[in-house]
Amino acid sequence: MSETELTSHQIPIDEIDCVLNLSFAVDDFFALICGCYDLCADNAAYCRLTWAILGVATPADLIRDRSRTPFNIGQAIELQGFQDYEVSPLSEGLMQGGFIVIEENSKALKTRSLLSQRCSNGNEAISLSEFLWRQ
Repeated sequence: MSETELTSHQIPIDEIDCVLNLSFAVDDFFALICGCYDLCADNAAYCRLTWAILGVATPADLIRDRSRTPFNIGQAIELQGFQDYEVSPLSEGLMQGGFIVIEENSKALKTRSLLSQRCSNGNEAISLSEFLWRQ
């Protein structure tokens, strides 16, 4: 097999909960993803696809037609807010060329941590990824 034939492909879909407001049959879209998984048994090319569906909706939230269950292969992963001890190493590492603001916003988020990142390089505010790239 050539290197191209062995390459895996990751397909991230972010803010999937936005599909809940769409007017067309989104079950067909999810059936397509499930179909790619099913085709893996007959065609190894489909085994190289990895789908990552991200958002605040659970797989059950995304199913409109209960007679079709395209999410029986999905796995929900619940994420929790950051704890202070988890983010303190991050703030220490970025103090050299900029600053990072880490704040707790427990009232608005019902005791969940909010990690807000803003870096400064001289007079300009830049994104965290751009800040790290310049280092």
